[in-house]
Amino acid sequence: MKKLSVLVFSVLAVIGLSGCGSGGGSDSPHAVDMNYLTDSFGAPVSGIGYDCLSGEHGVTDPSGGYYFDPYGDSCDFYLPQINDDLHIEDAYYNGVNGLLYDCTSGFIGFTGDYVGAGGYAGGFDHDWFVTDVCTIDY
Repeated sequence: MKKLSVLVFSVLAVIGLSGCGSGGGSDSPHAVDMNYLTDSFGAPVSGIGYDCLSGEHGVTDPSGGYYFDPYGDSCDFYLPQINDDLHIEDAYYNGVNGLLYDCTSGFIGFTGDYVGAGGYAGGFDHDWFVTDVCTIDY
């Protein structure tokens, strides 16, 4: 009888613990990286809402930082009337060029094609006079 109780307990323990450790809704978590939204003089642009297909979302932090998946993500940035050019920079303050962007105001291109007033790489054009949503594809 004791052996049967141990066997039943062991089977129940295996069944009960089989779902532990997965941590959520994905078998393999996506990679996360951080880029920075800056203005034409390299100053951080904080408080900008963003939402990425990877599930990363929030507002840019005080350094302009936002999280994204560098392997095929797409992030929407909700831009209020910002009267300045915007740029995407990496952790080393280098402009990130070659990312497709598309704004609801009709501006479309690749980051870096638009240098802007500050001359920094990684720039993208948006409408300064309306609330704009710009999608950047990684």
